[in-house]
Amino acid sequence: MGFSVTNYFSQNITQVPNIFIDTYMPQANGSFVKVYLYLLRQMNETSPSLTIENMADMLSNTEADITRALRYWEKQGVISITEAVGQIIEISLLPLSDESKQPEQASHYSSSAATVSKTLDVVEEMAPPDSGSAEPSQTYLIQPDIPKRHIYSPLQAEALKKDSEIESCLSMVEALLGTTLGDAHMQLVLYLMSDLGFSLNLVITLYETALSRGKRNPRYLETIALNWAKKGIRTVEDAEDEVSSFNGTYRIITKALGIKRALAPAEKAVIDKWEVYHFPDAVLEEACSRTVLQSGDTNLNYTAKILEDWHKKGVTSLKDIEDCDKSFFRQKNASPGKNGTARRNKNKFQQFPQREYSREEYADLEKQLLHQS
Repeated sequence: MGFSVTNYFSQNITQVPNIFIDTYMPQANGSFVKVYLYLLRQMNETSPSLTIENMADMLSNTEADITRALRYWEKQGVISITEAVGQIIEISLLPLSDESKQPEQASHYSSSAATVSKTLDVVEEMAPPDSGSAEPSQTYLIQPDIPKRHIYSPLQAEALKKDSEIESCLSMVEALLGTTLGDAHMQLVLYLMSDLGFSLNLVITLYETALSRGKRNPRYLETIALNWAKKGIRTVEDAEDEVSSFNGTYRIITKALGIKRALAPAEKAVIDKWEVYHFPDAVLEEACSRTVLQSGDTNLNYTAKILEDWHKKGVTSLKDIEDCDKSFFRQKNASPGKNGTARRNKNKFQQFPQREYSREEYADLEKQLLHQS
């Protein structure tokens, strides 16, 4: 059901062009939108005078955030910036053009979706599949609020690298990679920080996550970043939770046990202890299967006892488990009974005392049988 909107404002109004809301706002970072709205607000002042510092204070952002927002809107053709000696001395708000923006935006979404689809064919997603291969578990669609990916010109790149936070991030990424930073990684970092609004720490967490998996391809990193942006991940803590929730072992265990919910921290702690066993996925799945069949439950402590026993027996494969099972049954059947003889399998018809017959009784029984025939 729809709702009505009533306007009670009578003065001190800042007008926002509809084209900005319809065309420019959906694909922009939220903090970037705040900066543009604040610039519009200042147009109502008689002689507006702004600094990066007071804008940062007003909007509860860092100065680097404000600078990135201004650079973003400059690239979008929304504002023009005049600089002198590396300092911004004038900002002009430009007329917004619907005709020039819409086709670009439409082509951006289609090309971005194609790029990510192609990327997902060759890189591992954040949620590793059961086999541990590099095949993605699901495809994430590009949302309209994710800024487009484009190549920065040398002049644009140099201007952005004047931002101390971006400059520091590039140096740290170079140190993590252990080699001179190539253009592909530089372009990616600029995109993450200038367009997606990633902080320095979030970018570093992204690179650490990928490198811990032995991945350094920029396309792989971009896929993870787009996934985080889509899910609204903005802090290192959120990113670490996301990575942890898609730990390969966690996913194998929850699927094998039929657990549909997220694992509790205590459950993750139990699973983490199994890492020292270095069991392959198939062994973990077999332990979970036996847990359900033997206990009728999904008790991880029961699974832990099975795995601990297999570890003591040197199990490393499903074949080893089969050999352990055969050995167990052989020992059970060959174990001595009360009289020292091998234990025999008995069914319920053998659980009564057996009558002892004399030689004469056997002879008499034989005569009876012959007479009856």
